[in-house]
Amino acid sequence: MNDVHDLTLILKSRFPIVVIETHEEPRAQALLERIANLEQWPLWTWSVTQGLKRFMVSDSAVYDTKELAAALRNIEASTTLGLYVLMDADPFLSDPVNLRLIKEIAQGYHRVARTVVLVGHKIELPADLKRMSASFSLSMPGADQVRKLLREEVQLWQQSNVGTKLKGDPQAASMLVQHLVGMSQDDARRLLRQSIRDDGMVTMADIERVLKIKHQSMADTGMLDLELDCGS
Repeated sequence: MNDVHDLTLILKSRFPIVVIETHEEPRAQALLERIANLEQWPLWTWSVTQGLKRFMVSDSAVYDTKELAAALRNIEASTTLGLYVLMDADPFLSDPVNLRLIKEIAQGYHRVARTVVLVGHKIELPADLKRMSASFSLSMPGADQVRKLLREEVQLWQQSNVGTKLKGDPQAASMLVQHLVGMSQDDARRLLRQSIRDDGMVTMADIERVLKIKHQSMADTGMLDLELDCGS
């Protein structure tokens, strides 16, 4: 799956609202920044702490827009096309004023192509906004991507431990990669880093720990629990 291609296709499909449900906010933000640069689209971001501002442009924060309603009124009044990314706006979507403002921005898309991108863990939209929206999910890393993450973490470990060779069981390293396939990129990197930095080696003990964490993660999200035996 090519996230840049797939999300660009959605953004070019003239949906005025795009929903990205994810725990990996920095990754989503980096993806949107890359697309905006490639397509030469202005990119604005909003958060409750920063207000509305032009992404990566210093002194671009819009005064008194930390409240979502104020930011949405500013976007609605703007004639600047582009992407308007709202970070963690979901707690404020129960307010009918905010919902109405988003609806008015979406209804004005034919006049000014302003795409509202909602980024957060869980985003619930009412039916009238959902019909004007498209959803996008960040891809989960495959085996090749996890191996790349492993190489990066090995290089970082070696830079911090000059003269010390990383040890471990090649079979355990291969199994570790396979068991991390399907987890988020951030979680996979975190578990790889922990496996390496605990003792400077990758062993079957790391596999057991990863399986426990993966099992718990699946249970927390209501997914089917799988009992996997990696040996001892």
